[in-house]
Amino acid sequence: MATLAAISSVSYDTDTDSDSSRLLSLSNFPVQPQVQSTPWETIDLVPFSLSFGVLARMGIAFLLARAVAVVGNDFALSLLQVQRGKHMGFSRHAECLELEELTAISVNPSLLPALNQLLLEAYAILRPKPLDYDQRNTLVDVFRKMVNQRFGSNSGSPVVEPFGSFTMDLFTPHSDLDLSINFSANTDEQYTRKQMISIIKKFSKVLFSYQRSGIFCGVLPIVSARVPILKVIDRGTGVECDISVENKDGMTRSMIIKFVSSLDERFQILSYLVKFWAKVHDLNTPRQLTMSSMSIISLVAFHLQMG
Repeated sequence: MATLAAISSVSYDTDTDSDSSRLLSLSNFPVQPQVQSTPWETIDLVPFSLSFGVLARMGIAFLLARAVAVVGNDFALSLLQVQRGKHMGFSRHAECLELEELTAISVNPSLLPALNQLLLEAYAILRPKPLDYDQRNTLVDVFRKMVNQRFGSNSGSPVVEPFGSFTMDLFTPHSDLDLSINFSANTDEQYTRKQMISIIKKFSKVLFSYQRSGIFCGVLPIVSARVPILKVIDRGTGVECDISVENKDGMTRSMIIKFVSSLDERFQILSYLVKFWAKVHDLNTPRQLTMSSMSIISLVAFHLQMG
């Protein structure tokens, strides 16, 4: 039984030129390592039952050989100080439980270089192509023009800003595009829920008209959600967009993760792989009461800081 925490059961065909065929799911990703050693299919290295914390700790050993040095210093400590006092007891308890799991795991060190190479190759294959960036940037510009036409006035015009996985550069070709309609650059200015819902409903009418023209599909305002959003799918690209109003918190979190990733690319690689692993195992769908992408990335960052 191949058990490389799902990531090692991924495979790809390096001879094909088709983006769609190269970006296969983990379940049918044939492993073809470049080293002449024991076949991956016979290696029982990492059990599927690992918690995110343990997987993050082991993943960084595979990818880095130790925790991210830059993030683990003053900046990492400053991020931890906010929660350390309030949740110290819980953090210590969680760390003890995960250390027990790690102690029970036996890893053959001689396999780590090959696994490291395999994970990096999987990461390279799963990454979006230049076309995926271009399509999303074009959609951002399109929505900016539409919002300006609907809500713009002599006193000013709102702007549409991307956030989430696209801004953090942790998206796949099939990821949603998160957008925020911002009417003010002042981060302290708060819009009421009633105002947000009103804007969502008004803009949904615009999108419904484009849907009738065949440009968009799946237009769906969800005003009962904790954060009211407007879902829409672009027919030309197939990209699903989630539009919210004044989502400054989401934008701020995205910029923080982007900054941390800029300190060391290896944090981005590990976050991307763990996030993809979670998606394949249906653990990255908040509407089904599983974890959000931000939660998964935060867990990766937390455990690297603890390393």
